[in-house]
Amino acid sequence: MLYLDDTPTVEVGALVTGPFAPSGRIVPSQLPSGLAAHAVHRGPYSDLGITHDAVLAWCAANGRTATRQRWEIYGDHHDDPNQLTTEVYWQLAD
Repeated sequence: MLYLDDTPTVEVGALVTGPFAPSGRIVPSQLPSGLAAHAVHRGPYSDLGITHDAVLAWCAANGRTATRQRWEIYGDHHDDPNQLTTEVYWQLAD
């Protein structure tokens, strides 16, 4: 899930094995390039905000400015919400 702004305007993505032609609202896309602050969230999706806040706190403590573009990469699905793993990224300004 790529959040392009705070509206939120989002892109929902899936990994593919190679290039493909657009079809309706399904189009090729890619994550932003450049530096990003990153953390791994373990636990239920309802607590993802805690990890996002931690990344922003790290940025502030280390003199880095996060753009509003951020994304989440979801790990394998588990029946136990406490076993979920989600990677959280915030793009950093130059």
